[in-house]
Amino acid sequence: MTTAAVTSLMLSSFTVFAETNNTSTELQTLGETAEQGSKDLYSNAVKKEGLTKEYSPNEMVRLIVEVEQPTDVEQSSKNKKSMMKQKQDKVIDAITKTKNSKVNSATKVKHRYFEGFNGFSLETEFQNLKEIKSIQGVTNVHIARTFHETMAASKELVQAQKVWEQYGYKGEGLVVAVVDSGIDHTHKDMKLSDDAKVKEKWTQDKMNQKMADTDVNEIWYSDKVPTGYDWADNDTNVIPGLNGSPHGTHVAGTVGANGDEATGGVAGIAPGVQLLAEKVFSDMGGGAYEDDIIAGIEHAVTMGADVINMSLGVDAGYVSEEDDPTQKAIRVATERGTLVVVAAGNSAHSTKNNLFLDSASKPYAENPDIGTVGAPSV
Repeated sequence: MTTAAVTSLMLSSFTVFAETNNTSTELQTLGETAEQGSKDLYSNAVKKEGLTKEYSPNEMVRLIVEVEQPTDVEQSSKNKKSMMKQKQDKVIDAITKTKNSKVNSATKVKHRYFEGFNGFSLETEFQNLKEIKSIQGVTNVHIARTFHETMAASKELVQAQKVWEQYGYKGEGLVVAVVDSGIDHTHKDMKLSDDAKVKEKWTQDKMNQKMADTDVNEIWYSDKVPTGYDWADNDTNVIPGLNGSPHGTHVAGTVGANGDEATGGVAGIAPGVQLLAEKVFSDMGGGAYEDDIIAGIEHAVTMGADVINMSLGVDAGYVSEEDDPTQKAIRVATERGTLVVVAAGNSAHSTKNNLFLDSASKPYAENPDIGTVGAPSV
């Protein structure tokens, strides 16, 4: 199933809006430079920092703020998560009490992170980045990138049926988290067979027990899609709305639909799996923010996902720095035994010789690179 899933998710396309890896002196002065009316200096500073989009000082952005980790002494005296939260609270309190009214009046905390790194995300004006980065206890600040969903291929392409026939296995007992635009768990093909129910990891009773034993507040959808959350719109409705994208349901179907093909239904690569609906694309449209994606990854790990599927990304990816927050979240998920599958991408040939020809245009023989691998998969 793993081989089939990885192969199928190679086929994809996606778009990047903006990204940055660090905040150096030049980036910290962007707000003042723009306010001084020197647009050329502002644009040059933006480009020097590797941003693919120029921000105006008053433009609202999402920032991922990393906070220093608790010391060994602090961790030994109190619960680690509690100490992490205290350090986050100090930074958040400093933001709300800053003398710069533009910072404290236009800043809203969205997510908190305790697994891959200690930090939180917030919405604020671009010009506030310098002020926030200078606060004591802040170790790094990232502008949350925006990702777009990608499409996947079918079980016929990867010949998943051979696995079913040779091993008599269709993914029963596994949980796959679909980090995407949501899942229509009421769809007629989103169901488990009786054989799969015998091995299902999450039953409603087990979910209720977990809620009683921990601080999670899950909502039960069905045996096929036991739970999830809409991280983009901050609610428990994971079914894509009228303005939302059906892509997540499409991907979930490719991964694990269990419909009757004889009557027009769809059967996915691993019909026996359960699915977690980690919704990171808003019903209002637009791409998926990086901080929402990290929240979805952390929740999937908490719910014991065996596989995390992310059919999303940015074109022509780069190797991220060690402090990249998404990579940290993926690394922790991997270390805890979760297979993270991310779309590699096939938007175009990176060395296509003529952009005005159709998609069959081939690279020159002396430069045969015919693929573009995206981020964060790269």
